[in-house]
Amino acid sequence: MLTLAQSDVGLATWTASANQPWVSVSPFSGSGSASLTVSIFNPGSILPASGSLGATVTVTTTGASNSPTASIALNIVAAGGTTAAPFGEVETPALNATGVVGAIGVTGWVLDDVGIASVRVYRGCLPAEPPANCQSGLVPGVSLVFVGDGIIVPGARPDVAAAFPTYPADNQAGFGLQVLTNMLPRTTGTYASYGGQGPITFYVIATDIEGHTTLLSRAFTDSVSTPTSVTMDNDNISKPFGTIDTPAQGGGAVSGTVQNFGWALTPDSNTVADGTDILVPTDGSTMFVFVDGVSVGTVAYNQCRGAVGNPVPSGTFCNDDIASIFGNATPQAVLTTRTANATKYRNLDAGRGAIGAASIDTTTLASGVHTLAWSVTNSIGRADGLGSRYFTVLNGGSDPFGSTAAALAAAPAIVRGSASALDPLATAQDAVWGRTSFDLRMPYDVISPVNGVRPVQMDEAGRVEVWLGAGVDAGYLVANGT
Repeated sequence: MLTLAQSDVGLATWTASANQPWVSVSPFSGSGSASLTVSIFNPGSILPASGSLGATVTVTTTGASNSPTASIALNIVAAGGTTAAPFGEVETPALNATGVVGAIGVTGWVLDDVGIASVRVYRGCLPAEPPANCQSGLVPGVSLVFVGDGIIVPGARPDVAAAFPTYPADNQAGFGLQVLTNMLPRTTGTYASYGGQGPITFYVIATDIEGHTTLLSRAFTDSVSTPTSVTMDNDNISKPFGTIDTPAQGGGAVSGTVQNFGWALTPDSNTVADGTDILVPTDGSTMFVFVDGVSVGTVAYNQCRGAVGNPVPSGTFCNDDIASIFGNATPQAVLTTRTANATKYRNLDAGRGAIGAASIDTTTLASGVHTLAWSVTNSIGRADGLGSRYFTVLNGGSDPFGSTAAALAAAPAIVRGSASALDPLATAQDAVWGRTSFDLRMPYDVISPVNGVRPVQMDEAGRVEVWLGAGVDAGYLVANGT
């Protein structure tokens, strides 16, 4: 799959062709941005039984400033030949992390000599768990429960692509799955299917298109595959939690105006409404949508997707999926009638709901991969980011930068050339400030240089914001020599 992204104003027409007869491109013509499917076929049995071949796809444009090309590498393995299993590694969450609460990312990268079919995330089966939940045979001696599919994110790992440039789909090595640990079982004390408390082990299994499987370890050079163990502590969570529902992780490319739905809750100090309540403000004024790390507006909060109506009538309790799980002493089936709230989540009291929504105008974004997250701050000032993920925009003839300097400053990074071009530039000595929070009320801190480098540490799937002082002319992001 090739993405043809147009950033010029107005639609440019184009045709796509390959210089080898065994390469097919579809569609072969069009206008504006598009997704092109490159297929390999063998007319007249012209391909050899084995070997490595190359081809070039050229897009010839009318009304655009360039005619891009893409190189195609084909590795043919003879029937009965030997191919390798996938390899890669799991990088987050941190191995043996403790105090894990809320949403975490299970992320890493994977490659194969032919192609990856799937990356799946499992957890260990518990002794008290219903046997129907568990699968055996995936990892010797271990029963596993499926958690979710790791989403392959094209373009997310240029470092891996640079390290393994001869592997197929090297630009599609990165994978990730956001896991809401509150929805995982209690593994200590009395078993419960929800609650996320105690130790848990994740197993990430990659399968290539020939059926070879690999249990991904913490380093691709490990001789013994090590799964990822963490310890959850959602009994003591004190900050907001939740997730984004749409656009889906790894969903198809989006265009135009996209509806962005999600939900958020925060724990109160007790299980009654008593005037000291801790909640997410129902007007959504402390919930922000971030695209590429930049706030683009607030969330319309306090909604319900159950059967009682939206907004929730006064004196009525929401009964959607979130309310049914978190608004009862024990989770109930969706749409189960609720007549009280015995929990510590005040946003599930009568007349309230935990769902939020926003609209994202993707025509203000360049076609390509972008990041999306929400930030939520509760009524006592505790904040966290929710739902961090990648999504892909593909608009025909969009204007990605707008006409103002403010829009240009908020636009995604542009590849400007070789990083060596920066060598003659003087390093700024003026103060630089930064912050790593999704909470826009947090103050900036001075980032002091250490041996000429200003280090910044941030949480996994977090956000870093750098403020360049008046004496700084420009800042550059350097990756793989560009």
